Amino acid sequence: STNFNLNPTTLVLYSTAAGTTTIKAWIGGNVVAQVNVTSSAAAPTVNTMVFTENPKTISLTGGTYDLKAANLVIKDQYGVNITSSANVNYFSNNTGVVTVNSSGVVTPVSAGTATISVIESSGATSATLTITVQ
Repeated sequence: STNFNLNPTTLVLYSTAAGTTTIKAWIGGNVVAQVNVTSSAAAPTVNTMVFTENPKTISLTGGTYDLKAANLVIKDQYGVNITSSANVNYFSNNTGVVTVNSSGVVTPVSAGTATISVIESSGATSATLTITVQ
């Protein structure tokens, strides 16, 4: 179908319009696997945000803690992980214990407990993490 373009370097399928196409894998002239792929005209949006470890304890002397790399999973309405590209905002309710920057990197300040909130840019989806600094 002309609605789909395949980038062979990264094996990512880009859709230029809503539609369905079949992707086939060939070995020695034989089809060894195939799958039908359907794309939607709707752009990905944040659907779920989950902290995989909650509550979380970090060390005061252990350096920073990257939420996106270590603990936060954000998925779109299609179930695709979009953690690295999602447009979210981070907040700490106790900056005397931890601060969090716009990239989701937490910096311990002192021993104690704080809540980190992650809110999707429209405010429609959010998640909280209880974090203890020891």
